[in-house]
Amino acid sequence: MPRSHRLDFPGARHHVMNRVTDRQDLFTDDATCALFLDTLDQVPRLFGARIHGYALMPNHYHLMVEVPRSNISEVMQYVSGSFTQAYNRAHGRDGPLFRGRFRNAVVTDDAYWMHLLAYLHLNPVRAHLANKPEDCLWTSHQAYLDAKLAPQWLTTDELVGMFGGRQQLAEYVDAVQRKRRGAPEGFDPDHFFAASRTTEAPEPPPEPVKRSYEEALQDVAGVLGVDVSEVTSLPRGRSANVPAWLGVWWVLRSTGMSQTALGKRMGVSRTRVSQLRGKLHRLAKEDEAVAKAMAKLEDQLAKV
Repeated sequence: MPRSHRLDFPGARHHVMNRVTDRQDLFTDDATCALFLDTLDQVPRLFGARIHGYALMPNHYHLMVEVPRSNISEVMQYVSGSFTQAYNRAHGRDGPLFRGRFRNAVVTDDAYWMHLLAYLHLNPVRAHLANKPEDCLWTSHQAYLDAKLAPQWLTTDELVGMFGGRQQLAEYVDAVQRKRRGAPEGFDPDHFFAASRTTEAPEPPPEPVKRSYEEALQDVAGVLGVDVSEVTSLPRGRSANVPAWLGVWWVLRSTGMSQTALGKRMGVSRTRVSQLRGKLHRLAKEDEAVAKAMAKLEDQLAKV
């Protein structure tokens, strides 16, 4: 059965969730929670996404993510893949940590978006893991109460402004906790882990601009100042091959071509294509020049 199309469009605000495989507890120690947040640290730089809130529960997580580039799938593939690899290395294990595809809801209503933040921050309280949201170490609540505690990758100003200030935000969360304020229409936690959905029907987004395979290769060659042949060359070996790795990523990103189709075009397996894209993302975390090249390509696509 084919996968359903993921709801997304430029500027979409997503409530993202996923459960740990077999409903096992995972986020139960500081080291594991910190490792997951360290993964989020790279998301704004690599993908242009904005993370507005989070809550780590023992057997699942919630994120509030905005994607100006309509790339929620790519963002979450990176988050899940990078965290899983790092966790497995640290614990001498292999295999997936999460139950397949993440769930997401596109949030178009501001009242819903604001209440969602309160819901995330009260999650540990409802689960009797803490008495009050200020005591929760692994949600974004403390960062919203004190700007000095907010990590650089977390965007708090927008929602603070929507509430009218940090004090008003804290009062809203308190009112929800004391059941003096109800949820907006359509806010239904019982269906959070159902199929991907939207809080209301948004305006139809414009059709995404797609590059041809040849145009995508020329894009990469132009940004790097190399010949196209370097972008299509996939020699064996462990040394970094930035033009080719960037070419694989950009073809997938800008043309809509599947990993299988690209693999056939380049004479490699689908698995190899996936590996090369992953290598590029890991390299971009350490190499600012690679990250800038990726950002330049994204900018070019936005201007087409």
